[in-house]
Amino acid sequence: MASTANEVIHPEIPEHDPAHDINGRLTWIWLIGATIGVFVTFWLTYVFYEYLLFAQKQEKIELLPAEQREALTQEENEALKAGEGRRSIDQAIDTYVGK
Repeated sequence: MASTANEVIHPEIPEHDPAHDINGRLTWIWLIGATIGVFVTFWLTYVFYEYLLFAQKQEKIELLPAEQREALTQEENEALKAGEGRRSIDQAIDTYVGK
């Protein structure tokens, strides 16, 4: 305890003790490394999240059977088939391109 006779609160610890100083270079290396680590972790989390969103979209939207689209495609193919006195769309394209 500080008193008029002893002005230092803890006389057993010197006022400037180099053994208890922090290493500035090592502290900066740890701070910069931790900051880079945090950003890399967030980036990896973002990449993983985007992959999960893509996988969910692929599974729930793109791989589901689409009955209406298949019916419409079949109807269009029926309309584009060559009938009596008609050419198919493939034959018309070949004629147009000049094959």
